[in-house]
Amino acid sequence: MRFSSGAPDELSLDAALVTAPSGERFFSISACYIGPLDEGQQIIHGTPVERRIAPVPYLQIQSAGDSLFPRGRRYYWKAQFMREITDQAIDTMLAAYMTAPSESLLVLQQVGGAISRVPMDGTPYANRDALYDLGLPV
Repeated sequence: MRFSSGAPDELSLDAALVTAPSGERFFSISACYIGPLDEGQQIIHGTPVERRIAPVPYLQIQSAGDSLFPRGRRYYWKAQFMREITDQAIDTMLAAYMTAPSESLLVLQQVGGAISRVPMDGTPYANRDALYDLGLPV
């Protein structure tokens, strides 16, 4: 949480509770750095299970989740903006996800940054003081 809230505008992070094709549930973090590759590699560090940091075309990023949402199904998304992620919020998210159907996805998308620096009346985008957009399993 501290890392994402202090991240440069060129870095966008998503955290998700996802279900593998095997049915196993796990936690995933995806990062998108819009800038020089060497700078992104220095900013994004740690010991991930899988690391795929490389230049990627925008269309590939935009369509990366398409396989999770086959055409013909009727998807319903519910989202809430959050100013912080408390221990209680984490417990609530985990409980909701663990009882959700196996194909559910819970995603925290990083917002804030440049979004938060635009005046509240500058555009119709609300909740500029939120740091995360939470997509819940419904």
